[in-house]
Amino acid sequence: MFGIGCMPFEIPTSLRDTDWAALVQKELLAIPAVETAVLQVPADSLTGQLPLAETEEETTPDNYRGRFWPEPDFSSSIVELTIPQRLHEDLIRSPGLGVERFRVETHYGWHGPVTYVSLRAPGRVNTASVSTGVQLVSAFLTSELAKTNSSVRMARVGPSPFHAQVLLSRGDRGSGAFEFEVVDRHGYETIQVKYDPDTYQDVNLAQMALFSAIDDQLQLFYSLVREQNRRALAASEISNQAAILTSLATDSGTRAWFKRVFATGSRARRLGLEALQARLVAAEDERRSTEAIRSTLAQSNAVPIFETHLLEVAANETDHIIQGALDIVALAESSRSRDFEVAVVAASTLLGAAAGAIAGLLAGGVT
Repeated sequence: MFGIGCMPFEIPTSLRDTDWAALVQKELLAIPAVETAVLQVPADSLTGQLPLAETEEETTPDNYRGRFWPEPDFSSSIVELTIPQRLHEDLIRSPGLGVERFRVETHYGWHGPVTYVSLRAPGRVNTASVSTGVQLVSAFLTSELAKTNSSVRMARVGPSPFHAQVLLSRGDRGSGAFEFEVVDRHGYETIQVKYDPDTYQDVNLAQMALFSAIDDQLQLFYSLVREQNRRALAASEISNQAAILTSLATDSGTRAWFKRVFATGSRARRLGLEALQARLVAAEDERRSTEAIRSTLAQSNAVPIFETHLLEVAANETDHIIQGALDIVALAESSRSRDFEVAVVAASTLLGAAAGAIAGLLAGGVT
């Protein structure tokens, strides 16, 4: 059984000329609990990779990052470590797992990284331990790297642990490479995957093949999660601006009236343009997501275990916020236009009356 997350090892872009694999391996092996650390990076996979577009992106929360540095295509890191039972409760504020040995694999693909955490324990491991194991590994390695002021950091994109965990076991002969079903929906989903013993000699070989069959789906999932988070952040800002515009449009009093008539027009137009831009971005995201999901699931070795999760995370959940902001803009502009017309008519009336009075005074003076 294994848990799923997105926890790549990252270094600052200022070290982009450093041998990433050698540096990460060195820093990990400096942690006493780490038994092995192997990074496999194909030749030239880092060649031509540019640093982040803006250095400020390095401080952007992981859940909103466009990408990490580096993301070497078709590379992997494999770490085996022991986390003593006595440390578990301090790290994750819950009782120990009863398991101390873990294998952590991060695979990098076209859409980014995905991480698998396997509990290396004899016998059956309960499903709750698998999800907790992802949290434990993340907390432990993050803490240990921080202690040494390492330039290597373990990033983390939620959900980590993923809201599903996979139980891999031997199936019937001749059943096909893999069969799967969701067997438990309480809390985190448990997905039962059975492998054909005629195809794979043991569970370790089957797990390697399964990772290959689901890598692209999960890498795409975490890429779409970050896109979804960026859309939600933009929609939240638009919602805040719409609330301010609503307040300005409904405040009472003479001062508020003048401010509404003469100062909110540019704010409303700017908000309207930002809302329309956000809608265009969401539409383009949806188009690209649909195509990416289709092509990923169409791969010859793909086992479509996570199709439902991909469709859910690709869905645009911000359109009602955007539409609400556009409705507020339209209503505020309509109300402001009417108030402005009243102001113009009133000003014209006053000016006309003043002009008439002045003309009368002048006429009286001439007489």
